[in-house]
Amino acid sequence: MRLAHKTPIACLLALCAGGLLALGAGHQAAAQAPADPIGLARAGWLECEAPNAAAHTCHGISRYVFNRDGSVDVFAEQVISPSQHINAQIHQRIAVRDGAFCGSMDDTVIDGATVTVNGSAAPAGLAEQARAFLRQNAAHGKQCESYQARADGLMLHISIDNADQPQFDRPVSFVRPTDGYRVDGP
Repeated sequence: MRLAHKTPIACLLALCAGGLLALGAGHQAAAQAPADPIGLARAGWLECEAPNAAAHTCHGISRYVFNRDGSVDVFAEQVISPSQHINAQIHQRIAVRDGAFCGSMDDTVIDGATVTVNGSAAPAGLAEQARAFLRQNAAHGKQCESYQARADGLMLHISIDNADQPQFDRPVSFVRPTDGYRVDGP
């Protein structure tokens, strides 16, 4: 699949063979947006993308580790293909700038991605296909993810090189690691 424009990696991981997944249908955002999402991440809460509270599932889950030098390690797992049960796990070092998580995607981050099928390591050929797709379509440049409180919950907003990308906005919530949420397709 070839995209007409480059896509932020978090959104790119939400792609399936048919295009961007419709994240609104069947998903429920948290009833009330937290006052400080980055504070929750610092306290060990997990970011749940496209949450389904009834099923305790997320289209993606990110865990943030705040380092002494001010950097932040993000460990993200997201569905690549729900019908084939293919997920990708990516580790990236980022920073908090002006109330947003910011970093740059490069090929070394993508090359380090772990691709799984039904929770087990994907065959080498499939894993390389998935990484090649990510390399080809990932937006390069400074990507920042900020949070916007809305009446129906929290919305993740992405900018690339300081240009807003509202087409990639998506609902998120923060959940405790003990809440039992898992990554699963829509």
